[in-house]
Amino acid sequence: MVLQRIAASPTLVSIALGAGLVLMQQWNGGLSPLVQMTFFGLLLGLTGIPHGALDHLVEQETARKEQRPFHLFPFLGRYLLTMALYGALWLVFPSGSLLFFLLMSAWHFGETDLEKAPPTWPWNLARFTLGALVLLGILLLHRAETAPLVARISGGNAAVQATWDFLAAQATATLATLALAFATLLAVAYRQHPIAINGGRAARWACILLLTVWLPLLPAFALYFGGWHALNTFGAIGQYLSDGPPPVRPSVGYGLKIWAKTALFTGIALLFLGLGVWYWFRFWPHLDPLPVVFVFLSLITLPHLNVMRKMNRG
Repeated sequence: MVLQRIAASPTLVSIALGAGLVLMQQWNGGLSPLVQMTFFGLLLGLTGIPHGALDHLVEQETARKEQRPFHLFPFLGRYLLTMALYGALWLVFPSGSLLFFLLMSAWHFGETDLEKAPPTWPWNLARFTLGALVLLGILLLHRAETAPLVARISGGNAAVQATWDFLAAQATATLATLALAFATLLAVAYRQHPIAINGGRAARWACILLLTVWLPLLPAFALYFGGWHALNTFGAIGQYLSDGPPPVRPSVGYGLKIWAKTALFTGIALLFLGLGVWYWFRFWPHLDPLPVVFVFLSLITLPHLNVMRKMNRG
């Protein structure tokens, strides 16, 4: 019975893990860097990276539904080319690339959090505003930890730094404005095209976000990204790939079957990540790895968003 409940709502495990971290933090007076990195690494490896490792199957299913051919290697070529072009853009225009990455991340988060909304402009604006609220909420509520990261990632860019300083100084007003904008857009969108609201899902989402407030930045972001966003994306992809509707009572085996399909490309991604870490320790130990890691994450995000856009459109 417990396993069945977890299979139906795997984010309950995320809530339990987040609550456990909060209790550990209260008991020990903080979370050590090792604990924070371990939690981040586990969620990144178990859900964060794998949730993008199904893109080739999503594209294949989209092609089938649109009655067009699909070939794996041309798809991978386009995938890598998109990453390469975006990487070049980072080299030429880093501040604009950072802004673009944050904007598309806000859209992607809102797209997942506000599921099953029709593609009308009020619902699309509501999705984007909600994603921006979540993303900026995590960053601004941890602004002491975020500030040096912004400086390192942007290379001390004056415009980026000035923008961050303004948002950090007006954090409450910024988040309140976004919350009001979202509430207004939600009311307009719902009035025009009502959708069913899953109260249990909304409650779990609220619990995840509340826990991020009490945790340091790294585990807070990992909890939302890996423990909420990636798990829900898995569910949406699993339903999209299934020949029929998903089981009325999802089982642990059903979830593991979907996760197992990520093994090949997840393994490749982890292998290259491991090689990158080794190469950095071996040849570039004096360089700051954070900007490179951030750019790498943004590179793999862009083609994933394009695939998910097609899935949601279909």
